[in-house]
Amino acid sequence: MTHTGIASSNAADTRYTFDSDKLEDLRKRSPWKDDPKWFQSVSVSPTAIVKMVRTEHPSIIPVIYSVY
Repeated sequence: MTHTGIASSNAADTRYTFDSDKLEDLRKRSPWKDDPKWFQSVSVSPTAIVKMVRTEHPSIIPVIYSVY
């Protein structure tokens, strides 16, 4: 069973589709607990990056916004 949320033909949206049965099996196995290099790549949204930076260095956000 594939979950797509909102039907879209956008290629960027394909990263948000998943097979719920495979996901449940993967969570049960938790291979990342045994192999710290299990994840080959990650994607972080620009919004998440700003939130992480804001949490770590609250005074840097006005500097970032003043550049734009």
